[in-house]
Amino acid sequence: MNTPPPPPWAPQMDNRNVAGDHSFVGKQVGFDLRGSTLHSHNTTYHVNRDDPPEWRFKVALSHLNGGVPREAEKLLRELVLSGRGTSRMVYYYALSVVSERSLNEVDPSVIENFDTALHVARNFPVVDAWRVALDVVRELMSCIWRQASVGQLDADSLQRVLNRVGGLPGERQKEITRHLNSVLGGAIQDHLAAVDAQRILFERREPDRVGRAWKFFEPEPAQPRRLLYSSPPVGASAWAKLAGGGLLVAMGLLTLFGSPGVFGALLPLLLTIAGGYLTVRFGVARAVQSARLVRKEAEHGFPYVPQPVESPGHWVPTDWVRGVHEQVEAGFRDRRPHVAGDWSGGTAGLREHLKGRLVAAYGNAQVSPASLNWLIRWHADQAVSRWRAGTFLDYREALRPSTLPVVLFRVGVALAVVGPLVLAGRGMVGVALLLGAGAYLGLRTAIAVLTTRQVVGDLTAAEDALSQSEQEAYTAWLQVLADRPDDEEMATWLALDKSYLKTVALERAGLTNRDLIDHVVMTQGAPDARRARVPRGPVRYSEYVVLIFLLTRSGVREIEVDLNFLDGSVRDERRTSFRYEALASAKVAEAGTRVANGERNVVQVTEQLQPLDVGRLRSRQFALTLNSGEVITAVVENFQGLVDPALEDPAELVKLAMDTSGVTSALRTLEAVAAEGRDWVALEQERRKQRLKDGAERNGGLGVPGGGFAALEG
Repeated sequence: MNTPPPPPWAPQMDNRNVAGDHSFVGKQVGFDLRGSTLHSHNTTYHVNRDDPPEWRFKVALSHLNGGVPREAEKLLRELVLSGRGTSRMVYYYALSVVSERSLNEVDPSVIENFDTALHVARNFPVVDAWRVALDVVRELMSCIWRQASVGQLDADSLQRVLNRVGGLPGERQKEITRHLNSVLGGAIQDHLAAVDAQRILFERREPDRVGRAWKFFEPEPAQPRRLLYSSPPVGASAWAKLAGGGLLVAMGLLTLFGSPGVFGALLPLLLTIAGGYLTVRFGVARAVQSARLVRKEAEHGFPYVPQPVESPGHWVPTDWVRGVHEQVEAGFRDRRPHVAGDWSGGTAGLREHLKGRLVAAYGNAQVSPASLNWLIRWHADQAVSRWRAGTFLDYREALRPSTLPVVLFRVGVALAVVGPLVLAGRGMVGVALLLGAGAYLGLRTAIAVLTTRQVVGDLTAAEDALSQSEQEAYTAWLQVLADRPDDEEMATWLALDKSYLKTVALERAGLTNRDLIDHVVMTQGAPDARRARVPRGPVRYSEYVVLIFLLTRSGVREIEVDLNFLDGSVRDERRTSFRYEALASAKVAEAGTRVANGERNVVQVTEQLQPLDVGRLRSRQFALTLNSGEVITAVVENFQGLVDPALEDPAELVKLAMDTSGVTSALRTLEAVAAEGRDWVALEQERRKQRLKDGAERNGGLGVPGGGFAALEG
């Protein structure tokens, strides 16, 4: 199995909730805030008021494929009733009406909306492929209504509609099976599930899910930024020293050439000039060599200087700095090579240097710390390569100053001193003092100025080389992310997973779809799962906890599994069975989290909330309580750290999370079960018949000639 890159750490966020006197603290089934990614530039689900119908339809289709059918239904209804709808739009509108709805959610309003689609389609003059597909959906739904009303179907009717489903193109078959999955039941679903079993097994891992799914959780990488170095201007003090040294040397030369013994002083003068050249030439070389080693040592943390976790100023938030520091630590820890040596201690200084570099380069770049994760991993990998090869500190030998510049520098200094001494021995003490003082002052300042410029040049060259390497790594990383799945593909994989897990649950329980009165599938993010979403879309998790409730005549079978979404593997199955009279209550309550003794726990507030009472951005916890005291819970996490405030309403997002996690549907079903006990089976069947009867009377459908469900017949 391919292993995705290790998850990044997002900045620490305050997600605590204080438990009051009437709160219940239970084990958390949510997630850590690490690894949260909002693909803020994604416009998949964004609609403006003046967008043309083509774009609105595209967004609606994305909602439908992305597992958010209620949003799709609203957009498609507007298009269908606007008079500018097409047979394709009507087909998808009909699917959106029933998608993710179980039979106990099919009320007269749902039947009316479905009937509307059929009436609109009837007005199209041409029976095209989309109209044919809609006709098959109508026949299939008529069978479902009939089965729910009378409890059975004749074999001929069932076979006829199944033959028509099988005659559609593969894509239409998959869409119909997926979006009608919740409302299907009995013999129809048993047949379709048997036909689709192998397809689902194959498609839930394709195309290349293992190699691609993890990429959805990777943030958009920040582009490399290089640090800029420039030589500081020569200051007034340096210019004064250079000018003073030059003046002293000039005065000495004028005095020398005005004296009668000038010809005898030429050799000492030449020695002084040669010494001055050697002193500057190799004094600079010696200083630059030392500076290169000092710089490289500093990059590796010698001496060790911890970077402060605080804002460096210029409107850089301290939380952002903390996030960068945490990601550097996480990146190096996750990349630790499994070879001998103290990796943590040996790279401590390197990590501190990288923290300082990233804060300096990106502090005002308006990028999230998570977007630097690819760069942190790259730097960690460079260190790992040298660590494995045993060359981590080889730079010390490579940059050790050679002896030749030191020797020649000392020779130069000696010559520069000998010249004035010889002149002094010949009685030219004044000349010697002027030349010696001028050379000392001028040469020392010249070495400092030239060394600074050379060191800055070295830094610039090193930064150019590093920047080029980082740019190449950035380009390579973009190529890796090029086939990142979109949100619709993530939703498709999850839908296939839920279908597969329901089938497995039926097999484990020794049941078929004919044995079910209803079923509920709920999903929640697993502990420590990575999170990612696009604006207006649901949160996707790298790992899920999936709860499946199979409601039969005799009671409820609950199966809970851990799903690794990155590869589709399932582990740690837990099963619970109970009779209807054993169910005490089902409710959704507001919940928060708190940390105690290093463990994050759910804090459930005891006030009961209605499913749509979502005014505050907190988690919601679904709790199914048995008479034995056992509680089956599922947490609908909030969108903390994943909200675009310019585009999204937090209350709408919580409603979205409730719907897409299956909690809204589960609450509706299991609340009735808790209230009615063993009578729920008979009462629910009667309610279904009455709802369908009411829908038929209101809309004239359900197979009545001239009615909506018969509108496309003949």
